[in-house]
Amino acid sequence: MSIYLENAASTPLLPEVLEFYTQQMAKFYGNPHADNDYSRDCRKVITKAEQQVKAAVNAPKETNVLWTSGGTECINTVLFGIDWQQGNEIISTSLEHPTTMNPLKQLSEQGVIVHTLSVDKTGRFSLDELKSLLNDKTKLVSIMSLQNEIGVINDLLGVRKVLEDEKSSAYFHTDNVQGFGKLKLDWQKCKFDFMSTSGHKFHAPNSCGALIYNSKIKLKPLMYGGGQQGGLRPGTQDPAAISGYGFTAELNSKLKESKAEQTRKLNKACREGLVQLTDGRGKALQVIFHSDEECSPYILSFSIKGYQGAIIMRFLSSMGIHVGVGSACSADSKLPNKTLTAMGVPKDTAFGALRISFGWQNTLDEIENFLEKLQEVIKSY
Repeated sequence: MSIYLENAASTPLLPEVLEFYTQQMAKFYGNPHADNDYSRDCRKVITKAEQQVKAAVNAPKETNVLWTSGGTECINTVLFGIDWQQGNEIISTSLEHPTTMNPLKQLSEQGVIVHTLSVDKTGRFSLDELKSLLNDKTKLVSIMSLQNEIGVINDLLGVRKVLEDEKSSAYFHTDNVQGFGKLKLDWQKCKFDFMSTSGHKFHAPNSCGALIYNSKIKLKPLMYGGGQQGGLRPGTQDPAAISGYGFTAELNSKLKESKAEQTRKLNKACREGLVQLTDGRGKALQVIFHSDEECSPYILSFSIKGYQGAIIMRFLSSMGIHVGVGSACSADSKLPNKTLTAMGVPKDTAFGALRISFGWQNTLDEIENFLEKLQEVIKSY
C-alpha cells in the first residue's frame, strides 16, 4: 500500500495526461527551432500550448509565454531580469517561497530595497501595510497566489486595487506555482505583469514551467546561447513536454471546480479524523490547525501538541504513507518552520507541524487509511 499526500511538493501525471504526453513524445521529438516542415509541426504544438496556458488564466493574446525548467527559473527570470536601478524598491510578503525570498536577499545586497509585509496569526497580510509602503520608487510587487505550506489564498484583486488607488506604476508579479489549475485567478482583472507557473504542481509533466508576462516589458536573460525564445531563454525546447503542459492546463480549467469540491470532502474528512486521535492511554490529543477554513482545500497544515512532525513523517513513510512537514525545498532544515514562526506560532508547535496536501488522484479510502496509520504511529511514538 502506498498513499501519496504530498501533492504540494509534486503531483503525479493524471492517467489522461500520461496517455496524451506519451503520444506526444513519440510524435514530437524534433528540434522546434530548425527550419523544416517537421520542426514547424513541433512549433505548432508549442504555440497551441501557449494559447492553452494563457486561456487558463484569461491572459490576453498580447502576453508572452516563456517556457522554462519550472517555477524557480520563472521567478528568477522576473526578479533578476528587471532593469534595477539603485534605490528601487520591491514589496513582497514574509511567507513567500524560498525561490522568491533568496533572490530578494541577493537583490538587497545589490542595493535594491526590499520590504516584506508581515502576516497575522492566520498567515494573511494587510493591504493597509502594502499601501503604506508603496511609493514612486516601488518597481515591483511580488506576492504568491496560494501559500504552499498552509494554503492561504492571497487577495491579489485587493493588491491590484491598492496599486490603482495609489496610481502606482510598479510591476505586479504573482508566484502562481501552487495556485495554477486550482484557483480562479483572472489575469485581466488583476492586471498582472508576470505570472510564474510550474507543471509538476498541477499534474502536468515535470521539469517544465511557463512564465506568462507582459510583452511590453523588456527582461534581461539569465543565460546566453543560441537565441531561442527571443534570446530571453536560450536552449532547445521540448515540444512534447510543453504540449503536455498545455493539455493539462486546459484539462484543469474544465475540471477544477468539480475537483475542488471533491478535494474539500477529503480535507473535511481529514480534519474530522484528526480531532478524534488519542494517545496511548486513550486520551484525546491536542490538534492545532494552522490552515483555517478559508484556506485552499488542497493544503492542510497542523501540529499535534507534544509530537514532532518530522518523526511522525518518517514513521508514516516507512509504512508507505507520504506526507510533508512544510515546504519540500526546506525539509532538511533543523530550524522550526519559518512560515509558522512568522505567523507567531511557538517554536515547539512549529517543530510539530505536518502538511497534508491533496491531489486529484486521492480518495476518501486513502484518507481513512492515513488516519488509521497515523493513530498507530501516535500510540507507538
